[in-house]
Amino acid sequence: MEVEVRGVLVIDQRNGLKAASSATTMIGTLPTELVQHVLVFCGPRDVAAFSQTCQRSRSLVYETEDQFLWRELFLTVPFDDLAESPDQDPEAPGDWRGELQARIRAETLVTLSYDDMRTGDHDSISNAFTTLTNVLNSTPPDGPNNVHWLTSTASRSFVFSDYHRFPRFLSNTQPLYQLLASSWDLWGLSMSNSGSRGHLHNDARFFVYNLSKYSAKSNWGPFTWTGSEGLVPIFTADWEHIKHCVTILLLHGENDDLPPYGLRHAVAYSAPDSHLRASDDWAGVEGVWLRDVCFLDYTTLFGESNICCGCFSSHGLFRPQRACANYHLSYAECKRRFSLLPMNMGIFLPMRESSLKVSHDSKW
Repeated sequence: MEVEVRGVLVIDQRNGLKAASSATTMIGTLPTELVQHVLVFCGPRDVAAFSQTCQRSRSLVYETEDQFLWRELFLTVPFDDLAESPDQDPEAPGDWRGELQARIRAETLVTLSYDDMRTGDHDSISNAFTTLTNVLNSTPPDGPNNVHWLTSTASRSFVFSDYHRFPRFLSNTQPLYQLLASSWDLWGLSMSNSGSRGHLHNDARFFVYNLSKYSAKSNWGPFTWTGSEGLVPIFTADWEHIKHCVTILLLHGENDDLPPYGLRHAVAYSAPDSHLRASDDWAGVEGVWLRDVCFLDYTTLFGESNICCGCFSSHGLFRPQRACANYHLSYAECKRRFSLLPMNMGIFLPMRESSLKVSHDSKW
């Protein structure tokens, strides 16, 4: 009799129902603790499949009083311990089952193909990308497991890896588009194909340096007007605009001119000298900031003067790769017209002895 072993079930290929029934009966005689110990060696999806074999199996997986099984499965994936999360209440028990199920579901939805994401349930996809951000926010400063899982998951998503296929089936005013842009801000550039970075830089410069993007309706910045409360206008972040600003800053300077970026450096409290931060500087404002300054007036920027690579194509793309025959500046000379300038930022409050707590010995 040929028998195939699948997880903890024994299935007879000629009489599968009977053999599976016998195996389930045998497992039903084992202590709950022993069965849970065996299930820890299975993956979360295998455990979910096991729970569907009979009522006893479902009870073992989903109806136990404690979360021992889910905690062990969570840590075996592996993820970083929820108890070490910066935003976890040490007195509150972690929702191991809810967190694990949300992350497994997110892994499936984030890695959908372009067509499947276009036709899929956008609310579920939004929840999946929100889960990625939540995982990042819950990562301990030195925790390697969450970052490894996020890198593996995000790198398999076209949203981050394929610039030319960033969800063009969405309007930039739709909530899902804004959510994807905010996710891209955190780690998208570090995962983008190096061959597409020229296009990224071109599109970003055209967007950011287009002064028609700045008006009272945008609060003269990367914001979107969403209404008013009485006479007070309400604005939300325009994550597409911020995405282009981040792109310019990270692609404009040389490698040694920029702070580190990517998933590992988006983890809470991972910034250099964060342990020296003043208690009232919760957002990490104090320290050295970079300003991207354009030493050209708007007319010159748009190519009406002698800027060789300030030409905008008929398709609206900024093209700085080669010198323009109509002007006289080289690309290198043009690039010098856009500079990253460091500046010290501090919080000035009454009764504070010092406005800057960040060490000046550190570059960042």
